[in-house]
Amino acid sequence: MNPNSVKATLSLGNGAKSDRDPNCPSPNAGAPPAAAAAATSVSQKFPELKVHPAAALLPMLDTDRLMVLAQSIKENGLLYPIVLDKENQILDGRNRYAACKLVQVEPRFDTYAGDPIPLH
Repeated sequence: MNPNSVKATLSLGNGAKSDRDPNCPSPNAGAPPAAAAAATSVSQKFPELKVHPAAALLPMLDTDRLMVLAQSIKENGLLYPIVLDKENQILDGRNRYAACKLVQVEPRFDTYAGDPIPLH
């Protein structure tokens, strides 16, 4: 998955969101219940998060460095949590989040409780 990719989010009407095309069958359609449960577990572990515009000003790591970070997280765990704002946008840690996804390590999150971050 390209961490810089942007997905369109569709409203499901009940407050839930979906990234898939409503005209396409579910990727889990016809899958054994255990496989469908595993896919649901992964999507709950790694929800699609938007990146705060302030965080987007900083570049993502190149592939080699992202793989080094991912391996470190796999071996040592996530040392610093991903910081989200009150709207669940990533303020800090989008490279750590991408690395966690690569090696299937469940990330930890903190929520920034300070004043909103202005963009001038």
